Amino acid sequence: MRKNWERGITFEMTLDPFEMTLTGDTSVQWEHEDDPFDLKGIAVNYGAPDSMFFWRETEQDVGLFRIKQKEEIVTSSFFRTQKIEKVDFSLSDAYKRTGVIAGVPLVVGTRIEREGGFFVDHHIFPFKIVVNVVGNPRSFVVSPWSYSFALVKEKQERGSEILEIRNPNRLQFEVKASSDKITVGPIENQGGEVVKVPISTKSSEELGVGEYKEQLVIKSSKGSERVVPVWIYVTQYLEMVERDVYFCKDRDLLTVYAKDNGDYMEMQLKIHFSGYGQEKEVIQTYEYVFFKQRVKIDIGEEVQDFFDGIPNLQSLTLNETRDITVYPLYKVALVDVMLLEKNLQGNVSERYELKGLRYLPGKKPKGYPYLTESLLRSTYPDSMVSLSALVKDIKAQQLVKIVSDRVRLTEVSDDYQVGNFSFLRSVADIRYSPTSIITYKGLSLEPKPKSNDRPILGIFENQNQCPDWFSFAGEWEGRVEYQHQIGEHLLSRERYKERVEEKRTFKLNTGWIFAEEIAVLWELVRSEQCFLKIQGEWVKVIPISQKPLSYDSTRNLHSYVVEFQESAIRE
Repeated sequence: MRKNWERGITFEMTLDPFEMTLTGDTSVQWEHEDDPFDLKGIAVNYGAPDSMFFWRETEQDVGLFRIKQKEEIVTSSFFRTQKIEKVDFSLSDAYKRTGVIAGVPLVVGTRIEREGGFFVDHHIFPFKIVVNVVGNPRSFVVSPWSYSFALVKEKQERGSEILEIRNPNRLQFEVKASSDKITVGPIENQGGEVVKVPISTKSSEELGVGEYKEQLVIKSSKGSERVVPVWIYVTQYLEMVERDVYFCKDRDLLTVYAKDNGDYMEMQLKIHFSGYGQEKEVIQTYEYVFFKQRVKIDIGEEVQDFFDGIPNLQSLTLNETRDITVYPLYKVALVDVMLLEKNLQGNVSERYELKGLRYLPGKKPKGYPYLTESLLRSTYPDSMVSLSALVKDIKAQQLVKIVSDRVRLTEVSDDYQVGNFSFLRSVADIRYSPTSIITYKGLSLEPKPKSNDRPILGIFENQNQCPDWFSFAGEWEGRVEYQHQIGEHLLSRERYKERVEEKRTFKLNTGWIFAEEIAVLWELVRSEQCFLKIQGEWVKVIPISQKPLSYDSTRNLHSYVVEFQESAIRE
């Protein structure tokens, strides 16, 4: 092997400058013994200085190439060590990034030869690398392949970039924009290895807020063509969908753009709550670091945590008469937002205010304007129906007409209160019979046949922190368990029963329900506040399990069993 190196060898490689591939003799390995024939390094004069050495057990760029050299011990004995030396050639990162190596012409059809050498002890074993450049003589490479400009209207800024064309075939180019929203500058280094084309957008103020999709069309002197997409996004410093009322979990994000190269944004929230007999005001401060000159803030996520839910069943008014009254539950949370753009030293450069934002807990329910997840509900004649909505929607859309025209609104005064009205289906307006479908404003109360037992009424707190309702079939299974605590007298050492606790559980059958009602059932299972009326008594319970019972595919009806545990500890 040594003699072969002394005579010199040639590596034949093929380079495609458009696909950025290197093929051919890109790897070599040989066996050798220990010093003095141990490989010490490589020198490659291929777009790199003559003094560029590359040493074993390292990997680095050397001109056009990235060279990886590694030694592996194959066999070892007392007298002899056998090794394998490996050298791999690939394209350097610098070339893949720029498409250019100084002093190395990479025009399609050229054959380039350069000398190099392996250094073994004090000997130099020369080699030659031949690179054949192949590819389509009409081809060129554009970098990058697309552009995206994010502009802020108030800054009156322009997006600008340099379009680079890798041009091994020495072509001439013409570059045109699809509209006057983009300006193309004079082409630099026309016909050179790397052609540069300045591009810029119109002023953000001229463009206006919006999203624009444009194109750059690049044509070569050989007729080849490339199209480069350009997206322009023009926003304002504060960007947020305007709504009359926001729901905390709907992810209506506020985007804030840095105006004076601030490092972070401080947000101060003043939140005012009133409802369920309580009133409070909370002030909270948050900090957000700018990323690419912007921050995205979910105000609703921060507000959600400060809502207080239903304290107990006694705080609700459950109506069982024909006279319907709308009772207030809570008001929307009023939120004032102060935004301070700051640098790392804490100095304020910009200040913004948003006042009187209105927030409701949870996400916007599917039954809106009713604050419930399903508008299709199955009911028994004695089912309790509990409906909640914003007072302004109750008034404007006359939502209470689903039950009666005899409605009092004297208890509610604020349009942005959440009001609740409840009724038994059996005492609803006389225009409805037990077998009628009661429907209004999308809400449909479908009748169920009267069961042998009175239905078990369920009232629970839904994800909007409003009382919602569910009617279980009258059949139920109860179980009582006792837990004992045993004490011991210190003197007599006699054990005695110190305390007995009673734990009651209930298994309830939903009866047949519609698929749309399953979401309501899941809310009941997840609810932190749940009450059941069993044998004429309201009991606070904790849902602890559920399982499907059966399914009627012909009518798309479902049936489930839900297990509850009484919340109170009975002694």
